[in-house]
Amino acid sequence: MVKQAWGRLSALKRIAVCLLLLVSLFHFAAGSWGAAEYGFVDLSIFLQLTAEFAAGGDLYVPADHVESYKPSAAVYKFPPLFAVLLLPQVQGGVHSGLYKAHWIAHMLLYLGAVALLASALGRRAPPAFVFVLVLAALNLEPYFETLWRLQLETPILFLCALGLWLELRGRPIGAGAALGVAAMLKVYPIFLLGWFIVRRSGRGLAGAALAILATGALGWWVVGSEQNLLYWTVILPRLMQEVPSMGADNVALTKPLQRLIGIDPGIAKRVVQALALAALSAGYWVLYRHGKQRRPEIDAELSFGLFVCTMLLFMPNLWSNYLVLLIIPIASILSHLFGSFDEVPAPALGTLAFAYFLMLFYTPCAPFDPQTPCTRDPLFLGIFAWPRELHDLLVEWKTLATAAVLAVWFVVARRAGAR
Repeated sequence: MVKQAWGRLSALKRIAVCLLLLVSLFHFAAGSWGAAEYGFVDLSIFLQLTAEFAAGGDLYVPADHVESYKPSAAVYKFPPLFAVLLLPQVQGGVHSGLYKAHWIAHMLLYLGAVALLASALGRRAPPAFVFVLVLAALNLEPYFETLWRLQLETPILFLCALGLWLELRGRPIGAGAALGVAAMLKVYPIFLLGWFIVRRSGRGLAGAALAILATGALGWWVVGSEQNLLYWTVILPRLMQEVPSMGADNVALTKPLQRLIGIDPGIAKRVVQALALAALSAGYWVLYRHGKQRRPEIDAELSFGLFVCTMLLFMPNLWSNYLVLLIIPIASILSHLFGSFDEVPAPALGTLAFAYFLMLFYTPCAPFDPQTPCTRDPLFLGIFAWPRELHDLLVEWKTLATAAVLAVWFVVARRAGAR
């Protein structure tokens, strides 16, 4: 099939395809190497605190001070599971080899997630779908932002893609287990368990419950009851009261509401969360209005993309690197555009292209210091630098990316339901 598709292309189109692939491969290699060249940020905090815990200290910083767990605070603020995974690695001390190992693991997990999405969604789509998905994944700037941080969004993306892949192959218990583990790495993916609830998948929920109980018991045994109780009863409730940040790396819709309308951060948080839940409800109304006319697996992957989008919208502080998870609904949308529709509305394509274009820009932080990875002048596609003022303006518009992808999702879901 790939050979036939390639044979139908003109010589000029073949050259264009090869150039796009070469630029994308260069960008992926340059961006990945750049993350390692400048050094890694967040993982150093987690490794150091885990090493201190292994030496007899505390894993969690006491939460008796209001600044201890503010957004971007340099503390360990996740469930104990990640620390349990890090403990064997820090027994010999924190060294550069650990960072290199995590760097390689994150790249493999990201590529594995893309492969799972291509396998799960590409069965009804032509080879062009896989090619465009690969191009989109190789150039997605939130992935590089996650890589230099060595944050947990890459493993979470892999677990989400694995969960979707297992569900579409009739293994709901395994799918639930994958999402349950994701929720125990960082709490916010627990939002995705609603995917099983609305689809009345008891086996999916059972798999998630088993994974949460097993990993929770492991964390309780390794880290101890005192630290677990501190996290689940004190720290997590405090984190749930977090208000939106106005920092450059927050791309939630709360920020333009605060900036343009001037409303209180707490009110902005609740307004956006209400909008996210309304979008989820409206999405299900659109999706299941003609649900009997579609195969169950199409409902499953479309609804999963809806949950990922609304989960990101729901978050008061949507850090820029979290947008790497949007590759899931983008992959679902692309599979329908290539595999199901004879004609796609130009506004929908333009909106998707606009959302993706915004995610090609690296989010800087302040103050400017070219020696650190988040403040240096980023190279667009690893090739050239835009004027800094224009670049930073486009980065400000990244707050629209999630909503734009969700808008295109509605078009696709409606047209898929009408077939």
